[in-house]
Amino acid sequence: DSDERMDFSGTPLTNLRWIDDSSYLQTRRTGRAVEWLVVDAMSGGTSALFDPSRMEAALAAMPGVTAEDASARARSGGLTFNPSRTGTVVTINDDLYFYDFASNTAARLTSTPGTEEVATFSPNGRLVAFVRDNDLHVVDIGTRREVALTTNGSPELLNGKLDWLYQEEIYGRGRFRGYWWSPDST
Repeated sequence: DSDERMDFSGTPLTNLRWIDDSSYLQTRRTGRAVEWLVVDAMSGGTSALFDPSRMEAALAAMPGVTAEDASARARSGGLTFNPSRTGTVVTINDDLYFYDFASNTAARLTSTPGTEEVATFSPNGRLVAFVRDNDLHVVDIGTRREVALTTNGSPELLNGKLDWLYQEEIYGRGRFRGYWWSPDST
């Protein structure tokens, strides 16, 4: 408009995760807590992806999970969602838990000693892959059956996880995951 100046300054949204052609996920911080919102791109209208208080209660009901841990995970900005965004996997005390938004149920996926890292969902959402002790593992969400895909991990051989040089110089800082799912989840 030649008569009215358009102001293009401002703070653009960052870390958007598109759900489909018309909506995306956005986080909103309230103090230390994070709220996950589904945003309609055309109208700007928002709705909660899930109820964090319900997730907190379901996680806190699990043996060995404290109320503080449950609250922190339910209000975290670092959640990993399944492809349909109907559930999430969280790490509590070095174990993985799955929380289903619709059924409001939590399930412990792992219970083996060792830290599970870089967890991701398969494209079909039925499996979760992760690295433990430098070996790549997969756990079935429905059966909770875990399978080690590699068994030769060591401090010198990292299966499924990038060392500092690769994550910093090649794949982008802060991203340590060194495995990818095939499109058909095999």
